[in-house]
Amino acid sequence: MTGIVLSGGENRRMGRDKAFLTLDGVPLIEHVLRTFRGIFPKTIIVTNNPSAYAAYDAVVVSDAVDKRGPLTGIYSGLLRSTDEYNFVAACDMPFLQPGLISYMTGLARGYDIVTPMVAGRVEPLHAIYSKGLLPLIEGRLRQDACQIQGIFSDARVRYVSEAEIDRYDPEKKSFKISIRQKNTRRHNVWTWNAGADRHFGNRTRHFRCEPPAAAGRRAGKGHQGFQEGHFFGCRRSYEGNR
Repeated sequence: MTGIVLSGGENRRMGRDKAFLTLDGVPLIEHVLRTFRGIFPKTIIVTNNPSAYAAYDAVVVSDAVDKRGPLTGIYSGLLRSTDEYNFVAACDMPFLQPGLISYMTGLARGYDIVTPMVAGRVEPLHAIYSKGLLPLIEGRLRQDACQIQGIFSDARVRYVSEAEIDRYDPEKKSFKISIRQKNTRRHNVWTWNAGADRHFGNRTRHFRCEPPAAAGRRAGKGHQGFQEGHFFGCRRSYEGNR
């Protein structure tokens, strides 16, 4: 099985590549890649800014078709992969749980998609997709039907229940993080939105908004980020920018 990271490049709202925001001094995408290395022998990064990822030990590919959105990223990753099954995650998911991912890989055979179901909603960017879905996805993209869940009705889907998830990730850390902008008089603040209070409480994390070169220079120096992120209740949105 191959691990695929969707990292679309510059985020239109942020004006920068969110993959290189740092958490605890480490770019978000490196948190994802570290988890993948312990599980998958191969990793693919799908991005529209391939030169920014040249230093990583991964196959880097661009979108195979000119359609925005994560379904295009999934299609492009599957097209490049040589494995039948592939685990897909977004670049801004630093709290992936290896135990849950490994459990899901054991469920894949006989299905086209394996995806968690949390609070009645699927988590399509923490899911396994079969390479056999390529014709179905291509057809949807040709029709400009770019919603990920649009393919579910024509696929064999294994939903992972909350009871199953709780064995490996009872706090649901894997799924509930996104980034959004809050304007203040002094500067823009990018906040981590990480799930309901019943899971995360009021914990605060610090992170830095900077390009990857600067992040690399500062890594390991214990320097605190100049912008502050707060955990609070908000689910991530999957149909916006990767």
